[in-house]
Amino acid sequence: MIRLLDLPLEILYLILDELPRQSRYRMGLTCKTISHIAIPRLYSLCYFDFLLQEEAYVISGPVEDRMANYFAYAKYHRAVPSNPVSSHSASAFSQLGQLLPKFTALKTVDLRNHEYTPDAALRQIQTIQTVLASCPSLKKLSIQINCDSQVKLLDLNTLENGYQLGQAYPRLVELTIQLTETCYDNNLEPAQKLLDSLCKLLYHSAKTVKRLEFGFEVKRLVDDWDYNPWYWPPRQTQNWPRLDLPLAEIVYLDMRQDGLSGLMISEYIHFDPAKVKTLRLTSAEKILELTEEVSVMNAAGYLSKFTNVEVIELWPLVDSTWVHSVFAARRNLGTLRELRVLIDGLCLLPGSARFSLLLEVINKYGLQYKAQVFNTTNPCGLFQDVVVVFQF
Repeated sequence: MIRLLDLPLEILYLILDELPRQSRYRMGLTCKTISHIAIPRLYSLCYFDFLLQEEAYVISGPVEDRMANYFAYAKYHRAVPSNPVSSHSASAFSQLGQLLPKFTALKTVDLRNHEYTPDAALRQIQTIQTVLASCPSLKKLSIQINCDSQVKLLDLNTLENGYQLGQAYPRLVELTIQLTETCYDNNLEPAQKLLDSLCKLLYHSAKTVKRLEFGFEVKRLVDDWDYNPWYWPPRQTQNWPRLDLPLAEIVYLDMRQDGLSGLMISEYIHFDPAKVKTLRLTSAEKILELTEEVSVMNAAGYLSKFTNVEVIELWPLVDSTWVHSVFAARRNLGTLRELRVLIDGLCLLPGSARFSLLLEVINKYGLQYKAQVFNTTNPCGLFQDVVVVFQF
């Protein structure tokens, strides 16, 4: 007769995953062998929600509502701070310094806020500072910060700069930075101040990053019918903080709004294009004040720097400028194997502009470069996106 412990370990994990949380815990109490399988898996994933409530951050989770209960998660090595929903809350921002060091093997942190107040942006920066100081095993850091034009009134530069001699700091492998600014004008000084602070905090930890994702979006509350240019304050010195990413091999860049991300990358984040293997450009479109031909030439010049890139992704396709630029730069991209172009299925109706774009790029390049068309489910799950893959 086969006993439960005679089953392969993979089967035991499948059985445990089907059990309710309380039943899994009780099963872990039956014997030492099953305890070693069930209990760590029970506490292997812990969600922290960093929310701004009544001028203070609170921490909450889907399972526990008392601070002491989170130490069980710390014992079994893994926690994933994330954002969402919660009903329980306990004042915790002041206790983060006490709590986070217990997670000695914390690998992934995802910090997001959906507030647009100056205090929320500052507290987000302070939380990042606490995480970096407390979690030396951290490998993946994702940051989403929303700010408004009043954030410039905050003295973010008062944050401690650098690390103490001998202090351990995490060596990140993946870094995601998403900034959103809500403003009444075209002044980008708040975003500049936030980047100053992030670069100071991440300076040491970012040196080992292999995957970078960077994006910036402006949400204007008042339409500027005169289209005043973006105001990016000039630098008074050459010694502003920067991130150096010498190991970056996978780079995702948001190219919307006249390439504002490109401007910020050039000033704040340095990586070697010749070392990049995968390049994704999100919402890349032609520069408005240039003709299509000049835009293609400029985009091709930019892509030509990525001399060892193997995969280029345009995600999603906004217009055909960057598709044409990839083929225009083909002579300088000797290692390129694939160009992947995603087209938003929601906009892909016969006769629509996106449908015309799809036909344009397939008719021009499809036969020569063995284009293949695939359907992929959109993240929302409601419709199918289209991915066109060109092979070189």
